[in-house]
Amino acid sequence: MRALQSQLWISPEVIEQIVRIGQSRSPREACGIIVPSLPPQVVEIDNTSDSPEDSFQIKANLKELMTGLGFYELTPADLVVWHTHPSGLIGPSAGDMGQKNLLADFRYLVVTLPEGQATEY
Repeated sequence: MRALQSQLWISPEVIEQIVRIGQSRSPREACGIIVPSLPPQVVEIDNTSDSPEDSFQIKANLKELMTGLGFYELTPADLVVWHTHPSGLIGPSAGDMGQKNLLADFRYLVVTLPEGQATEY
């Protein structure tokens, strides 16, 4: 069931929103979360990486962020963490996989710019 829900949240409209945010932040990687609502909400979060042109890092407390947005019942498994690859790299990099280990239990999406190819990992 979760895979089906995730596919619904990662619609062409959601990818288009992420591409627009990513293009406005290029050459830096943009990042954020997709909140499972109707319609899904794309929330940008500051990329706090020391090297934002080729990596992303989220230092925000996602639980506090969700509470602030009024989503009290959400768990990490309910959210999708997204970021962009302005360099055109398709799929997650080794650094992305390391970031995934730091924010366990979330699902991840990387969107390649400018084409908008999306890979969930």
